[in-house]
Amino acid sequence: MPCVSIVIPTYNRAELLKQALRSVLSQTFTDYEAIVVDDGSTDNTREAVESFRDDRFKYVWQENRGLGGARNTGLAHSTGDLVAFLDSDDLLFPNMLELLVPAFDRHPQVGLVFGSHVRVFDDLSFPYPQDFIHSRKDEMVGNMHLDFLDVCRIGVDDLVVRRELFDRFGGFDGSLAHCHDWNMWLRLSKEVDFCAVPGPVSAVRMHPSQMSKDEPGMLECELGLLKAFSPTDRDAGLAKRLARAEIRIYTRRAYLLFDRDTAQAAQWLARAQQISDGIEEPATAATYVVDYASYASTYSDEDKERAAAASQRCAAELHRAGGPLSEADAARYFWRLAASHAYRLGDYRTALKWIGRLRREHGFGVYTKVLIAIAAMSAVRLLATRRAGRVIYPIESILPRIANPPDATGDVSESQGVTQR
Repeated sequence: MPCVSIVIPTYNRAELLKQALRSVLSQTFTDYEAIVVDDGSTDNTREAVESFRDDRFKYVWQENRGLGGARNTGLAHSTGDLVAFLDSDDLLFPNMLELLVPAFDRHPQVGLVFGSHVRVFDDLSFPYPQDFIHSRKDEMVGNMHLDFLDVCRIGVDDLVVRRELFDRFGGFDGSLAHCHDWNMWLRLSKEVDFCAVPGPVSAVRMHPSQMSKDEPGMLECELGLLKAFSPTDRDAGLAKRLARAEIRIYTRRAYLLFDRDTAQAAQWLARAQQISDGIEEPATAATYVVDYASYASTYSDEDKERAAAASQRCAAELHRAGGPLSEADAARYFWRLAASHAYRLGDYRTALKWIGRLRREHGFGVYTKVLIAIAAMSAVRLLATRRAGRVIYPIESILPRIANPPDATGDVSESQGVTQR
């Protein structure tokens, strides 16, 4: 039996699936099987899988049951002691399994090991380089249940889990319209320790139209998970932590909805401000809005300007609801984050440009010392390196070559053929 079963649900994504499968074949850890669950596709998905001559690939077809149902079908056909997942439009980094699997030997008590991911566009460009600097630096082990209550901190492509946990605690809840993966990790995190491994291990494609555009549905789902999985026995510290989780959910969804339904978003922001005031942290709601705007924006000047303006509009609504931060305060915090990210990415010219913009438009305010320090260090390092842009990470050139090799025919391996089930 293989050590790891990689479950890959797919629906009408034959060409993207080929790229995903090439990323599986690139794994430096090779003791795996890959189970492609075709969830009722009407395109040439079967032919796409069969074009790979590798007997580690298994093809399973079923009537359409949705993503959760497809993952459960993959679990039912898996034979490895460990299970990983890969959405058919995403890609694994070559060292994904090599990084995660050995953690189970280092920490026999853990049930799930995860890394992080970077977001890419369809052309496999990397518009969110901040993902590289936001990945954790140290390995962490322990009960992480509370850490998962305000946001799903694991991408489904970023983890390996002991298969027997699905036998003990059940599979994905296919009845959920949203968040069935988050629901799964919350259920597991209540029962077993997790291990977080440093570094990104996968690339997640960002599409113009995604299920998560249903902000009211997502809000209802996320608040429902927070309520269902929050401990009932809580002290003042835990109560405040859970309140912050609720604030983060309301502000995240309000930010994403604001331009499409300002009135509804304003109501959610008012609720976030009410909770912030209730825990005597009136600035928390505005801070969370700007944090998310920074995370959600690409590295381009145009998108940074759009995100800064959007966070200012949300801050204005929070200010009307009694929040202490003005639009100018939100702008200062946003551009301070942007300049800090640019500096950490080695893009000293951009850091200086964004700091100069903030000084001209809003002044530095409470961030005067830190921004002067970033500007000074950026100027010194720019003179020393003469670098024209940010650091380019090796995976940025490696991943496109894996997904689209010059002779990309699908016949990447010379083994015995795909097994059909």
